[in-house]
Amino acid sequence: MPSLIWSTAYAFLLVELVITAILVVPVPIKIRNAITRKVFQFDLGERIRKPILFIAIALAMGFVDSYSKHQYVMEKIDEERNAELDHGHHLPHVLHHEKEKKYKAERNMYLTGFALTLLFVIGRICQLMQEHVELENELHPETAVEKREATPKKPVDKKND
Repeated sequence: MPSLIWSTAYAFLLVELVITAILVVPVPIKIRNAITRKVFQFDLGERIRKPILFIAIALAMGFVDSYSKHQYVMEKIDEERNAELDHGHHLPHVLHHEKEKKYKAERNMYLTGFALTLLFVIGRICQLMQEHVELENELHPETAVEKREATPKKPVDKKND
């Protein structure tokens, strides 16, 4: 089960890397603004806010879990070294096994930490894109009005009284 969790965190990190790369690719302003208007027209930010919050909490819990596992493994390694010094028993396979656990705990900690950080970076990039479009609309209101008029409006039903 833990392998599935960390594999999912890795897959999520890869998806985040692709999204970040797409968001930072230099695109002409008109095209970027058009894409941003379409994305925010469907109000995707509000729709995916709860799943993103859930993912952020899961990543934070994964980070805390891997940190506590790392601390536990470090304590065991210290105990082994102290026992070796006190009693003169040298068990290289035990120390090797503990170092392997330490490596995995550190890997998982970095994995969840980077994924959590990229989640915040993607959120901030999206906020900046939205602010840019809003400021662009304030600067050039005629362009924004033309764009709104070009979109088809829903007919309003009027009732005869």
